Amino acid sequence: MQPSKVDSSFVAGRPTAVRLACLLGRLVMRIKQTGNAMTSESLRGKQELTHLLGDVRTLMAWLGGAWIPGDHSRDLSESERVSSAVWASVTKLALMDWLKRYEHEVVVMGEWPVVIQSFGHVQAGEARELIALDKAWGRRMSDWPGSEASFRVGQRQLNRLRPMRDHRTVQRYLNAVEVGEARAWHPVVYGVFLGVYGIPLRQGLMRFAEQTLGGILDRLPETPGLTVTTQNQWMRDLQPRLAHELQSILPAFPQVVNAGPVQ
Repeated sequence: MQPSKVDSSFVAGRPTAVRLACLLGRLVMRIKQTGNAMTSESLRGKQELTHLLGDVRTLMAWLGGAWIPGDHSRDLSESERVSSAVWASVTKLALMDWLKRYEHEVVVMGEWPVVIQSFGHVQAGEARELIALDKAWGRRMSDWPGSEASFRVGQRQLNRLRPMRDHRTVQRYLNAVEVGEARAWHPVVYGVFLGVYGIPLRQGLMRFAEQTLGGILDRLPETPGLTVTTQNQWMRDLQPRLAHELQSILPAFPQVVNAGPVQ
């Protein structure tokens, strides 16, 4: 029995096949490393965002005691606290009306546009415009009872970005805050975080509104007009309302929407 012949083309091609296998192996390894780095950066961004949102919720919970729903024109000083007797006199209808007004007039029409513009400026590397936005929002916030608490939260969170030495926009904004040219209001800083870490804008806006309004609800004591069941139902109804609001407000900022991650 003659020995079987070995395919000479296989022998000749074996070194090439080995080289290709090695190259393929290196390519797969590089893709995995890149993916791991991207996953790590994305995870870090989500962690930082959660940290900031926790501060926002705490801020709003603290300020929740400085307003009386039902009286839309009255603001109490930061040092005052609304007693249980006052809250007990607030009807469920008045409370829900106040919260919805705050949701639309303050969060959606006031803070959301600031977050969107801040996000856009960071994505475009527009430090000067970002600082101007901070100043403009500061002028609107001058009479708000929680103004100082807002920029204290913003400054504390902005400092977490200080290690990003190669991010010129962030560093210029930090420098402007240090010299008093800007304040680091928390909606502006929130938009900076979204832009720096590439968090989708729609997702970021929804979470901002949920934590802001949830923080206010956290602070309100349970009364006949506001039971835990009422609060939970209100939060469940919040998401579809916010989604509808987003459909109206995002088209007003086409440059930002077209330039960065939105979904």
